[in-house]
Amino acid sequence: MISAFFDANVRDIFYLISGFSFLAIALLPFLRSIKMFSAPIFFILTGIALAFTPILLPLTDIATNDFHARFLEYFTEFVVIISLAGAGLAIDRRIGVYRWQHTLLLLFFVMPLMILVLIMVGHYALGLALPSAFLLAAVLSPTDPVLARSVQVEGPNKGEENDVNVSLTSEAGLNDGLAFPFVYLAIAMVAYIAASPAEQLDIIFNWIGYNLIYKVVGGTAIGTLTGYLLTRFVFWHEDQYRSVSYNAGLILLASVLLTYGLAEMLQTYGFLAVFITALVARYRADVTKHVGIIRRSHLFSDQIEKICLALFLLWMGYYFYTHIYDYLQISEVLFSFALILIIRPVIAYIGLLFTKGSKLDRFAISFLGIRGIGSIYYLIYAQNHAEFSGIDALWRITVLAVLLSIFIHGATAHSIMTKICNKKN
Repeated sequence: MISAFFDANVRDIFYLISGFSFLAIALLPFLRSIKMFSAPIFFILTGIALAFTPILLPLTDIATNDFHARFLEYFTEFVVIISLAGAGLAIDRRIGVYRWQHTLLLLFFVMPLMILVLIMVGHYALGLALPSAFLLAAVLSPTDPVLARSVQVEGPNKGEENDVNVSLTSEAGLNDGLAFPFVYLAIAMVAYIAASPAEQLDIIFNWIGYNLIYKVVGGTAIGTLTGYLLTRFVFWHEDQYRSVSYNAGLILLASVLLTYGLAEMLQTYGFLAVFITALVARYRADVTKHVGIIRRSHLFSDQIEKICLALFLLWMGYYFYTHIYDYLQISEVLFSFALILIIRPVIAYIGLLFTKGSKLDRFAISFLGIRGIGSIYYLIYAQNHAEFSGIDALWRITVLAVLLSIFIHGATAHSIMTKICNKKN
């Protein structure tokens, strides 16, 4: 009977693991009183524990199996866009240069400088080829909108927002779109190396004009326009038919998929478009007094995100132990620790040195730059679109960096945010 249990097929394992994950999501909030504990840590440890059982989790052969790699790309893509929508809906603070000064510096000073530093470290210290070093930098520079939920604003109309929460939420929402040009730069470099001088010039101009300018401007424009049109349509129908608000979850899902699909179809950045659509919807909800449907939509996005995150973290814990752990190099471990504990905190703190807020605020924003599912998505996307040398090393470093971020930030975020709240009170 025991052997028959462990001969279960993929379908049976999916139902079993999904049921366990959903039950854990419901019960874990009661364990928040435990210090240095977070839900992501629990799911990662559970995934690692599954590696010691005869149960074989599916979709782990992402290096050689095209279906596994494509499934991981599409799954992580979906989780990120749902999370971006939730992050955009959650921010009450209006956009402005002074009000968003931390965010702007994190995006346009800290992230480019981090990319430059990580390229140099990846190439000269880790021995990666330049395209691979560029990809590593693009993958690990942006913060994550999914795993950063513990340090983000709580939701629409949840009370006064502090600078730390707003900065980390808006940074995670915007840099997932603004990091994509650098992923494309890494992909372009693969072709650049083998190209003729004339072709190399075309590659450079194509990246600047198409990947950097057109896609960013286009994603911003599409996000703004669809946000305005969708809210105008939905809010008008809510005024006419109150039952519309009961379908807030479906409306959110429809809006996200429509925006992302349109942006991607027009070859712009869908991540950027989705986040901006959500920001526009949040702003117009205040103007037109329709905050209720925004709150319900945000709650729905939060539930979907938690479900997907639990399944992903179980998979990643299992994948880490079965495919990463035994092959880690000392240099890769040191690099991952340096990224989380030194490189991001130091560069970000320097960038925020003369901004508003206390030293504790600036430290929190600098230190709590969480890496997560977005990094995994960028890496699998690049792997599926170009041939990178040393891709196994990139996977080891990225997965380890995400895990370290989960454990280090998960164990410290609550106490740091509590100190900030107590100080303000």
